[in-house]
Amino acid sequence: MTCQYVLLGDGRIVRLKGQGLIGLEEAEQVFQDFLANPQVQEHFGLLVDARQAWPSPSAAGLHSLSSLHGRLLGFRARRTALLVHDEAQYGLGRMFQILADLRGAEVAVFKDEGDALEWLERGLDG
Repeated sequence: MTCQYVLLGDGRIVRLKGQGLIGLEEAEQVFQDFLANPQVQEHFGLLVDARQAWPSPSAAGLHSLSSLHGRLLGFRARRTALLVHDEAQYGLGRMFQILADLRGAEVAVFKDEGDALEWLERGLDG
């Protein structure tokens, strides 16, 4: 029902948090909002916190999300970390990772927020 973002590390990382049911249109709008924010660095890491989002998307929904991710974020998002809470979400996150990889994006799935942030930072520093 809600999808919001906050900037971390002087705009180097965008933390996107979803709660409840997130539609494709809402996801697209929040992507466009943070991409238009002048405080977001030219190249940034994206942390997607899906721990409170439900229900999990279908396979077709994952294809749509990976297409949206590639179309809107393109080369600006150096890495995308998906933060999940259980094995079912982890499996769907890995499916998204594979689909995004086919589009040239670097995505990884995590259960620990600290690990996700560390991975994002390494991608920005290298």
